[in-house]
Parts: sequence; C-alpha cells; structure tokens
Amino acid sequence: MNLLLEKLLGLDRGFLSREGEFSVAFNPQWPWQAATGAALWNVLILALGVALVVYVYRREGRARGVRISLAAVRLALIGLVLVLLNRPVLTLTQSRTEPSVLAVMIDNSLSMRIKDIGNAGSPEARIAAVRTLLGGNDARVLKAMGAVHGLKLYRFDADAAAVEQGAIAAIAADGQKTQVTAALRSVLRDSQGQRLAGVVVLSDGRDMPQGSIAAAIDEVKDFGVPIFPVPVGSDRAMRNIELQQVSAQDSVFVNDVANIKTTLRLKGPAAEPVTVRLVDKASGAVLNDAAGRAIEVTVTPAGDAPTEVELQLTPTKTGPLDLVVEAAVLPGEIDEEDNRRTIQMSVLDA
Repeated sequence: MNLLLEKLLGLDRGFLSREGEFSVAFNPQWPWQAATGAALWNVLILALGVALVVYVYRREGRARGVRISLAAVRLALIGLVLVLLNRPVLTLTQSRTEPSVLAVMIDNSLSMRIKDIGNAGSPEARIAAVRTLLGGNDARVLKAMGAVHGLKLYRFDADAAAVEQGAIAAIAADGQKTQVTAALRSVLRDSQGQRLAGVVVLSDGRDMPQGSIAAAIDEVKDFGVPIFPVPVGSDRAMRNIELQQVSAQDSVFVNDVANIKTTLRLKGPAAEPVTVRLVDKASGAVLNDAAGRAIEVTVTPAGDAPTEVELQLTPTKTGPLDLVVEAAVLPGEIDEEDNRRTIQMSVLDA
C-alpha cells in the first residue's frame, strides 16, 4: 500500500516507511479562489462526480451488488483525483542532534622555534610547549575538550591544513609565513555546515597579513563564531645573536698560535653578556688553550653595533681541524642557527 501511495504522490521509495512525524497540508489553486474559496470548488466537483456515478449505474443492467461495487470504486477514484487537485503536501519531520565541533589551530611557523618558555636556564621552544600542552599527560587537555565537542585539529602558517590528533608530536615549526587571519578564514570555510562551537588559535601572533587587517577581521566576524586566541611565548622582547663572519688562517704550525676572529651582532633589547667559544665539530667539546683553560670570550655588545671577538688556539697535533665558532644562545632568540660558524684549518709540522 505504501509503495502505491508513494508512486501516486511522486514520493521517494521508502519515504512513508521512515520514522518521524508526518503531516499533510493542501495547497489548492482554483480559479477565482480568492473570491469563492477552495471549499466551494471541492463541494461542486464532488457533487458532480456523485451525480455522474449515480446516473451511470442506475441505468446499468447488471446485478445490484455489482453496480454498487463499481460505483464505490469510481467514487473512490473521483475522491483521489479531487485530493490530488488540491495539491497535497506530505511532510516528514525528523529530529537529529548534530554534535558541536571545536577547531584547534596550531601555529607552525619558524618563529615557533624560539626557546623562551619555562626555565630560563633550560628554555623550551614554543612549538614544543604547544605539543606538550596538547599531547602531554596522555592528551588530557584534548580529551577534556573532546568530551564536550568533536575536535578538528589544524596546523597553519600562510594557510591551514588538517592534521590527525596522533600527529601532533610530528608538527614542526617550518612554515615560512604566519598569516593568522588568512588561515582562520580557511578553517571557518572548511567548517561551514557544521555546528562550530569556536576556534582555539595557539600562536605567537607574529602575523604577516596580506591586505587590510580591518577587512580581514570584519570577514571573520561575519561567520559569527567565537575565536579563542592562546598566546604562546614570553612577553619579553625578542632578540637574536648573529655571527656574521669568521676569519682564520688556512694553516698553522703545530704549537703555534692561531688567531680566529669573528664579528658578532646582537639584535634586540638592552645588551647583555654573550659568551663566544671555540668547539671541536666532531665531539662538540669546547677546546682548551695551552694553559688548559676553555677557549672562550665573554663580551657585552653595545646596542646593535657589530662587536669584534678574537679567539686564540694553540694546536698540539698535526692534521686537519674542523672547528665551530659558537655564541651561547640567549633566552628568547629568534634563530639559533646563525649562532654557529664552521671553519677548517690544517696543522702542519714544518
């Protein structure tokens, strides 16, 4: 029966078998309906149909029972046609609860490599602190948020890309640009059609926007989604030590003094002491001079002006030397890679 009604009413197969609340409404469009009303047309057509059936089957020569049966079938068909002429609308209402979604964005730009979180003596990189926050203690923070919302994780620099929860530990700070607003727009568009509870943005905030910031903020506001920024990093001004160049002779005699000169530049807030040392590249150990003291010099740069530093090495064995001139890393440095310069030297016996 349901299949027949579905075909007659033009419904999808199985529509009448689905669970939910059914309702029927009619949307008739009769001529001059505004003046006469739909009821008048229905009564008139029904009356004409009944009169026609009675007229036809009173003149029929068959048995009384057969005539009554045929008249009933024809009246039923007339009633069905009349119902269809009134343009019935069958509505199935189904209730479904959609879980809310919380998006978590993790900044993976180069500035997240800066080590300025935690103990000043052993600072932690910003990206490492984020990985510890989300993945540490058996991912307790993520589990707490996931108990209320469905989670979607993203890493971002100039744009956002989805990541699996198990891949948080593999997120590296290698993005070339940080564009928070552009990445945020990308996440919001990706989440359209879902019940987004909010977006958590873990970033050091070093945004390099393209275009108008005000226009970007207005576009984000149009989504009507709460944004929860979580700043990552120290509130101290950032700094950077750079060994700009190193000069040394290509060869030196054994037990002779070799002068190694480097130019150091400190960019950032007020100057503070910086230790420059000479390190063996193979072992990573600080080399000693002839008196057994570590070959290192501590200088205090004046502002951001270049500072000349000289180290003296007295080799005691012949052969090639692979050396590293290294400046100690200060808390909050932007880039640690430019704190080291490699040189090669040959030690001769004659």
